[in-house]
Amino acid sequence: MAGSLTDSSTGHRTHRYLRLSLALIVVAILVGVGIESWQLGTVLPSISHYFYTPAQGVFVGALIAASVALAALSGRGRETTLLDVAAVFAPLVALVPTGVYGRSLYDELGLSCLPRTICVPEPYTDAVRIGVGTYLVVMAIVLALAMILRIRGKVRGNGVFVVGAVGAVTGIVLALLAFVPPWSDGFPMPTALPLGIHYPVTIAFFTAFATVPIINAFRRTTDDESKPKLWQKILYVAVAVALIADLVLLVFFSESFGTVPIVFIGEAAALVLFAIFWFVQTFQRWDEKDQPFILPTPALAWREVG
Repeated sequence: MAGSLTDSSTGHRTHRYLRLSLALIVVAILVGVGIESWQLGTVLPSISHYFYTPAQGVFVGALIAASVALAALSGRGRETTLLDVAAVFAPLVALVPTGVYGRSLYDELGLSCLPRTICVPEPYTDAVRIGVGTYLVVMAIVLALAMILRIRGKVRGNGVFVVGAVGAVTGIVLALLAFVPPWSDGFPMPTALPLGIHYPVTIAFFTAFATVPIINAFRRTTDDESKPKLWQKILYVAVAVALIADLVLLVFFSESFGTVPIVFIGEAAALVLFAIFWFVQTFQRWDEKDQPFILPTPALAWREVG
């Protein structure tokens, strides 16, 4: 990191620190989960189950912060579109917990469901509904502002429409599942989604992000200082492949390993891969003077000069 505070703009420094914060958010989650696991004397079936523990504040707060940071890194191009899509799903990973199966967490946390059923225990359902309602209102405001700014030419790029479509569909489906009978029956584990809302939004979040390292491995740039080195390209591809393999494992084989907490291991691995990518890419681009994410388009630059 040869760059200094004197040779970079405020926007450039903000860009750097947002990227670093995303990696440190992962550290916060893992530390909170680690401390709670030590206090419990056991590891829960998944990181998402720590929603039901005193680590809830760290877990929820970190994912909300990650969503804000991902959205704040918004720019143009496929990478930033995917980051914005990930930002749509990140709050839901935090606000809508994974379900408890039968009495699987009864000994550790005093939580249980009916035998052979998956549920969010009653003491938490009101909090989940309030969180979802808040998410829907805020998402609607954000999408409306984004569309107004795009239509008025204050922002450029068709990625706004892609993210807007993803956000709108997500919001409509979520509103139906949370507040409109009969789709909302059993919320937050509606009958239309036997595994609940948490599972598909978590997969969607990591799927959107898994594509970003691949884009960076083959990203073209004329700036030799910021061009990824061979080992960085290999690392980016390896991270993407590992994330995809991890997602396949979680989706298709999580029930095939007996008492091994495979979901916990898979989620922890995904978070670590997420942090590795952000650390390496941040330092790769640390001295990049003309980052494509924060530069104005030629039309806007001409308008500002003129």
